Amino acid sequence: MRTEQPSTGTEKATRAKATYDRIAGVYYTPAHPTSNAFDKTIGNYLRKKSSIAGRLGVHLDVGCGRSKLSEIPYLGTAVFIDLSLRMLLQSELDESKDAVVGSALHLPIANDSIETVYSFIGDAFACKEFFQEAFRVLKTKGAILEILPTKVWAETLRKELGISSDTTYFLDNGVKLFAPSIVFSGEDLVNILRKVGFSSVGWENLFLPDDFHEVPKHIEIPSKILGVDPYDLPLLVAVRAIK
Repeated sequence: MRTEQPSTGTEKATRAKATYDRIAGVYYTPAHPTSNAFDKTIGNYLRKKSSIAGRLGVHLDVGCGRSKLSEIPYLGTAVFIDLSLRMLLQSELDESKDAVVGSALHLPIANDSIETVYSFIGDAFACKEFFQEAFRVLKTKGAILEILPTKVWAETLRKELGISSDTTYFLDNGVKLFAPSIVFSGEDLVNILRKVGFSSVGWENLFLPDDFHEVPKHIEIPSKILGVDPYDLPLLVAVRAIK
């Protein structure tokens, strides 16, 4: 297994930015089938949770890439933040949306100003510092929705691939581009968010939609190892909490 020295938050952010800058143009294409599977799984979840953005106010999507927030009938305005300008430019903007280049660990947002914080596949920065920042910028009774790859999927796959459990990689013309990928179980996320100060914390696993017919290799591998159907493998975990 590849071993690494522990990275600081700044080092992880630098590595993540370099990787996502490089793959931004193809991240949402068939060249990255696992990312496409995640995207479809989140879309399927959001269609069933249309009331998630029902409160009027400012809605913040952190690490947005091509934001999924556009698929929710949110009330008010949206702010998109990404450390990678090239990923940020994947989102469509209009008069109700603002875009900001910034770090999830140091959000350039005022205290108590946001109605809901969203992080769709926020594994590059899923650490205590981000959750503290989310808590800081949220209004009282504001909410956070965090979606991450599941611990069981990530750890099973990464052990087989021979990489550390907190790292992922993307292929770009045969070259492996590594990025931080922090994952938790639903129970662990609940405990972390409660320690930060959130209440009413709930979570659920998300599964590959039945109409997603071409299962990517990096979903097939852990499915076979664990002896489960790919559509029964917990792929993502969604956690919601209130300030």
